[in-house]
Amino acid sequence: MSQYRRSYVPGGVFFLTLVTYHRIPLFSEVENISRLRKAIARMRQEKPTV
Repeated sequence: MSQYRRSYVPGGVFFLTLVTYHRIPLFSEVENISRLRKAIARMRQEKPTV
């Protein structure tokens, strides 16, 4: 099992990179970008930073 390091910095900003399955360009479609933004906004409401 992988050992991941996590940096816990209150109020910190982190850069996230990801690759989609088979490198399908999902985020070249405006509605998928909107879905991602909504998901991030929802998580910020559900799990606000300290």
